[in-house]
Amino acid sequence: MISIYYDGDCPFCTRYVSYLRLKEAAGEVALVDVRRDATSLERLTQAGYSLDQGMVVEIDGRAMAGAEAMHALALMTSPRGFFNKLNYYLFSHRYLALLLYPLLRMGRNLFLLLDGRSPLHEQRKDEDTRLLTLFSACWGLFSVTHAVFVFNFSEPFPSTYLIGAMGVWLIFHPYCRRTLLLLFGAMLVDAWLHMPTNSNHTILKNFFLLAVLLAGLYSALRGRGWAAFFRDVVPIGRALLLIMYVFGVFHKINTGFLNPDVTCAMALWQEMPPPLQWLNTTWFAYLASYGTLVIESVILVFLLIPSLRHWGILVGIVFHLFLALSGYAFYVAFSMLSLVMHVLFLTPQAAGRIIDAPLWRRAMGLWNSFWGKLLILAYGFALILNSAMGSYTTVALLWFAVVLPLCWLILQHGKEPVQNEPRNIFISRRWWLNVVTLLFFFNCITPYLGLKTAQSMNMFANLRLEGGASNHLVLRNAPGPFGYLEDVVAIHSVSGSPLLNYVQRKNLHVTYYFLLDHLDRNPWVIVTYERDGEVYPHMTEMNLRDEMERVLHPRWFRNWFHFRIVDLKEPTVCENSR
Repeated sequence: MISIYYDGDCPFCTRYVSYLRLKEAAGEVALVDVRRDATSLERLTQAGYSLDQGMVVEIDGRAMAGAEAMHALALMTSPRGFFNKLNYYLFSHRYLALLLYPLLRMGRNLFLLLDGRSPLHEQRKDEDTRLLTLFSACWGLFSVTHAVFVFNFSEPFPSTYLIGAMGVWLIFHPYCRRTLLLLFGAMLVDAWLHMPTNSNHTILKNFFLLAVLLAGLYSALRGRGWAAFFRDVVPIGRALLLIMYVFGVFHKINTGFLNPDVTCAMALWQEMPPPLQWLNTTWFAYLASYGTLVIESVILVFLLIPSLRHWGILVGIVFHLFLALSGYAFYVAFSMLSLVMHVLFLTPQAAGRIIDAPLWRRAMGLWNSFWGKLLILAYGFALILNSAMGSYTTVALLWFAVVLPLCWLILQHGKEPVQNEPRNIFISRRWWLNVVTLLFFFNCITPYLGLKTAQSMNMFANLRLEGGASNHLVLRNAPGPFGYLEDVVAIHSVSGSPLLNYVQRKNLHVTYYFLLDHLDRNPWVIVTYERDGEVYPHMTEMNLRDEMERVLHPRWFRNWFHFRIVDLKEPTVCENSR
């Protein structure tokens, strides 16, 4: 007697058992859909089998699952017809079955996710899906601003247009898991295509997407649903935000940022709209620099304390939204990513109260109405137009209309009783996924190791660690043990590179590694530079090819290994003021 237990909601499983032709010697075959046979499902589950990971076959009372079950059925398959011949040749070899089955299972599980099917052991109304819904709406908002950011500062790819379009769709349909999954995929492709890039919000986004990719592959292999996947990813997002705050404060503890004459706090404040920019005195410069350290430290502490966490979420969102008013750059994309990461600190219960609130429901009703769509269309046009014109303050004001109502909802419904706060909210239950957190922490300490300086959350911090010196008030010694930051060159003349021409014109410097990488990527550039007191005239990629092969890493590594332009003057002037 042969019994085949399968998930009847899985079209692959259903078609497989319907097409399967077993040899006459196999005897009677019972096909059991465990979606409709709760007794069999419970019995197999208690025996340690997961039907979400594949079918189970019982032959004369002996149960087999996964690749072993496919192998056993293949040996009994009558090789008549294309499907049965293919099944026999693929799975009648035990080692080939063990190799192929996980890949087929992953494809099957990804299809079920895209098709909106739930795993057998997951409830559709799991409470974690409420936080996922709120996250999806906010991620859609961020995706739109990120696409606009790319349009303004880089070359858009087809994936960039997809990000913008799917972000808009997700704002209107935050329950659409299929769109969220496709959006994650488009953003992963787009992130790879746009490397290397020096944006700090991009590196934070990419680390979070790395966690999403790893958790998604694991969930696909194991047949887990959205709720389980999201529970694995959320702690990583929280930890990334905390690390951002830690280094956002630590990098600024230097003589440049705390100097009222050159601090980046005032350089950005001077780009605020009137009347804010009129506050331009020495005492306010001190208030701006030290106040920034205090506010970021307070947000960090509040996020760590359960009874104050909702205030940390609220203050963090408002603080970054306020910074976006500065017209120095398109800061809205970073502000919206910050909003998404802060939302992850809400409990599922708090997220449920927010999306059940009348204000949220009225907003969703408006957005999905005819006049609401026209309003959003006009809103989006104004956003794109002002971004293209460089009116970044106006862009930020436009986003105020969207974000402030959400802040009000968090203020009303975000507080959770301490006894309901989960433990270990910064550590994923999948221990290997926490490696992403450790990698991001390492990414942020690289300047102090003498490694890269860009994309290390060194956001307008006046930090200077190059040329064998340090202006940091805690780590006063030159960074080490690596020497990438010590090897600095001056540009005497250049042809074919606007970037190096800017460096020469402003009397700045670059690291030697940066120069070699730039010439490798731009072989038409001709440069005369000075290194260790020696002048190298009219150097090109061809002249330096042997040196590049000795010094440079592979390009995929250099996509993460970036250096900022070097300012050796003391005190170190804010990058925005050059």
